[in-house]
Amino acid sequence: MKRNLWLLTLLISGFFLLTGCSKDNDDSPTIEGTWKIQKSVSTVYINGTVDNESGETINYNSGSTLTLKEGKITIVVDEPEDSYTDSGTYTYANDKLTIQYTEGEEDRDEFTIQKLTNTSLILVNEIIDTWEGNTYKEVTEIQLTR
Repeated sequence: MKRNLWLLTLLISGFFLLTGCSKDNDDSPTIEGTWKIQKSVSTVYINGTVDNESGETINYNSGSTLTLKEGKITIVVDEPEDSYTDSGTYTYANDKLTIQYTEGEEDRDEFTIQKLTNTSLILVNEIIDTWEGNTYKEVTEIQLTR
């Protein structure tokens, strides 16, 4: 009888250990919150070929942030060469983040969410334009962390 009681206690303890260590499903990453802007990399293509003279990489300091909350966005860039604050509204659906800036009706950007975790966000924006028979495409990747 003592052996059965000991075995039952061992089984119940094992059950609680296994279920107590399971990860909650409430850890789904959310886009809302304040993100630190780490880096922006722009690549320009002319007729499908990389234009090495037009690309740009910017590394940001810790004062540059993007805050998304309840459909509103605030961007703060605090760099020695460039400081500004911009705001507006946003929508997020189907891995697309669309930003409508407060200044002007045509000030709008659309980003594809390339990566979203609890600590990392990568946004990608593509702009395509044709001029004098050439197709120009600028791809900008913005890396953010919490």
